[in-house]
Amino acid sequence: MTAVAPDYVLRIASLGTVTGATDSEADVDGAIRGRTTEALAAINVFVDHPVVGVGPNRFFREFSQIEANKLGLKRLDTNRRAHNLYLELAADQGVLGLGAFGLIMGTTIVQLLAARRRWIDVDPDRAELAADVRALQLSHHGVLPAAVVPAVSLGDGRAREWRDLVPS
Repeated sequence: MTAVAPDYVLRIASLGTVTGATDSEADVDGAIRGRTTEALAAINVFVDHPVVGVGPNRFFREFSQIEANKLGLKRLDTNRRAHNLYLELAADQGVLGLGAFGLIMGTTIVQLLAARRRWIDVDPDRAELAADVRALQLSHHGVLPAAVVPAVSLGDGRAREWRDLVPS
């Protein structure tokens, strides 16, 4: 592994410094300290504006650098993302935005579970597709792809459109 990706080994080794990420005096990897700073800045913005947040994309454009530099953990010279979908959504949209997002995700998951139950005996491929899409949606990086990817391979060379989940 070290011959193929030597930086990977160094990054994994740096995870041991995570416990000092909020201590400005500790010797911590810069990326860990930066992401911790950005996440805490998003939390602080959410705490200050819990109901409706600061507005769409305003955490990144107007608040991230200011709030992060108030923490004194790592000096940011530019605006930065929170590197966490839920924290940035909370800062931008507040509890109402988080609730709406949760409702959208929950409704989609319930519909996929219903599709899987409906197809499990009739067409196992469709049932497995519904389960795969649900797993993709629940994964950290799958939220956006689950909403925009037009088709999913079933592993046997065929592709099914999302609309194939719903019986005609």
